[in-house]
Amino acid sequence: MKAMAARAVFFLSAAGFVLVILGAMMCAAVAFGAEAQPTASDGRAAAGLGGPQSKLLMIFYAGSGHTTSRSERFPKLGKLMCMTSGDGGRSWTRPRTIVDTKADDRDPSVARLSDGTLLCNFFKTTWNYERKTAHIRVAVARSDDGGKTWAEPQEIETPFDWVAACSAPVVELSDGSLVMPIYGAPLSEHRPKEHYAPHLKAAVVKSADKGRTWKDFSIITPESAEERSEPAVLELKGGRLFSVIRRNAFGTFSADKGKTWTPAEKIKAFGGYCYAPDLLRTSSGALVCAHNGVKVNVSIDEAKTWLPRKQVVKGYGYPSLAELDDGRILCVFYDDTAEHLKKNTNAEVRAVTFRVGKAGGVANVSEPWVILKPDAEAAWGTHPGFPCVVKIRAVNDAAGDASR
Repeated sequence: MKAMAARAVFFLSAAGFVLVILGAMMCAAVAFGAEAQPTASDGRAAAGLGGPQSKLLMIFYAGSGHTTSRSERFPKLGKLMCMTSGDGGRSWTRPRTIVDTKADDRDPSVARLSDGTLLCNFFKTTWNYERKTAHIRVAVARSDDGGKTWAEPQEIETPFDWVAACSAPVVELSDGSLVMPIYGAPLSEHRPKEHYAPHLKAAVVKSADKGRTWKDFSIITPESAEERSEPAVLELKGGRLFSVIRRNAFGTFSADKGKTWTPAEKIKAFGGYCYAPDLLRTSSGALVCAHNGVKVNVSIDEAKTWLPRKQVVKGYGYPSLAELDDGRILCVFYDDTAEHLKKNTNAEVRAVTFRVGKAGGVANVSEPWVILKPDAEAAWGTHPGFPCVVKIRAVNDAAGDASR
């Protein structure tokens, strides 16, 4: 009996040891926002995504605030990091750095071209603290191996020599050329002690060699007398381009691949203020635009009309969209944590899924979940933000695996 009791105690102790180890493993996963098993409480089980999924790549800004000052944690200012997911965004690999220049590398967007090439466009901010000015330029990083490695970022020269920035991904057109939406202002409009925001104009630059060189600059909103920034672009059926632009949801079209554009008009269905829009064409043909709030508008007639906006989740914004294998739309975004909202010091990356019906209705909205939490001791810091997501590998497709 004593031997049996001793064995029972040993088994119980061993089981307790295993539970402790499993608990530690789960805590380690939670530390960077990816739990080993989804739970109904965080909305991932509600997503209904069982089995293998296409691989997703998410790139985000790692820093200490909306902008990042030099510190021991960030000696070269803010940087760009990436994570991958193979289960529809329910769990993610540990973040790793892909861009870390001597500037504040901010607001990334990512696109996958038809040949598998990944292009990450972002803007670099170099601060002159003595003069209280900033040098802001658009740059593009390239990956030819599905995100495993990234080439040194290429800075893009444009007539916007005062401020040049971007907040939406490169678009590959049906003729194989690329269009990158940007915004900025020329030095000729600079005024001492005046902020650049009122001078910002939306524009595009084009590439005919898969993003190796960029030219054919054209302004989308030459007639603007107020801020027109953060444009997103999408190609419509028939080859026309559509763009939606911050600040008050201006819409415009181009019939010549972005050389000229129709006068921008406010899209009333967006309900006013609109920043950092992201455009997606679903497999069913619907056009989805996510923007601040986080709000969503849908068009089922190639951007001629838009259904009234729907707030899918409350959050700061800068959303990015990707369609999952089962037809759900994954939306990643970032939000300042409630206790630090006014100080703008802490933020976290979150996600939510929803469906778009045949008539354009938004339904089956999941509970949002946290992908990445602020962590002063982690490489991504206390303010991970500006997330962007793209599908980089289909199920059973060996090409473009960023984890190998």
